[in-house]
Amino acid sequence: MDEELQPWGGGSRFLMDDGYAYGPAHVVFPAVFSFLARVREALDLESSPGKLACFSHEHDLLHCPVRQHHMVPIGQCDILIRTEVERQTMHSEVIGSAYGILVAGVPVGEPQYEYEQMRVIGDRYVSYAYTTLDQLRDEPHHMWTLIFYCLQPDLDYFLRHTPPSATTTAAECVDHAYLRCVRDLEVDPTGVFFTDPLLMRRFRLRVGSPFGAGCRSRVTITLAAFASCLAESAQQFLARVDSWRNGGVRGF
Repeated sequence: MDEELQPWGGGSRFLMDDGYAYGPAHVVFPAVFSFLARVREALDLESSPGKLACFSHEHDLLHCPVRQHHMVPIGQCDILIRTEVERQTMHSEVIGSAYGILVAGVPVGEPQYEYEQMRVIGDRYVSYAYTTLDQLRDEPHHMWTLIFYCLQPDLDYFLRHTPPSATTTAAECVDHAYLRCVRDLEVDPTGVFFTDPLLMRRFRLRVGSPFGAGCRSRVTITLAAFASCLAESAQQFLARVDSWRNGGVRGF
C-alpha cells in the first residue's frame, strides 16, 4: 500500500495493528480497501471497516464522492462544557462536534478536536494519579517514587506531539493532580511547604539543580517539548543520500 501511494506523494505507516494511509482522497480510499482485500485473501482475516476514520485539513471529505462510496466516517469528537463539579461527576453538556483522528494515540485535526481530546487524555491521567494515591496512601516512599518515575513522564509523549495550544489545559490538570498527591502524603503537616514561593520553585526544579526535587511543572515544558520533537522530526521530511544502500531515502 505504501508503494501504491508513493507516486502520489502519499504513503502508509503501521504501528502494531493500527494502520494509517495518507495522500489524495481518490487514491487513498481505493488503496486501503484493496489492501484489506489482499489481507483477507492471503491470511483469511476479517477486517472491520466500521473502525475506519478519515480527516483532512483542506479536502472537503464531507462531500467527497470517493469517501461516500466507501462509506468511511469522518473522525470526530464531542465538544463539551465541563465545570469542576461536572469533571468529578463525569457529567457534561455537549455543545457541538469537531473533526479529527487519533494517530498513534495523538489527536490530529481541527484545533477544537485536539483540545477536547487532550482534555480527555488529561482527565485519564488525573484519575490514574488519584487511584494510585488511594492504593499507596500508607506507602509514601513508594508513592513518591511512582510520581517521579512513572506518573510525571506519562503526559510527555502528548506534549511532544501536540501543539501547546491544545495541551496546556491538560498539563495544568495533571500538575494540580500530582501536587495534590504530594500534599496528601503529608510530607509537610504544617502546610508551609506549599505556600512558600521559594520552596515551591525548588520543588519544581529538576533533579541535579541545587535543592531541586524534580517535580517539574508540565505547563512550563509544553513549548520546549513540542519544539524539541519538531527539531528531531524535521530532518525526516527531507530526502537524503544513503551511501550504504547506494541510493537515497525518500523524505516523509
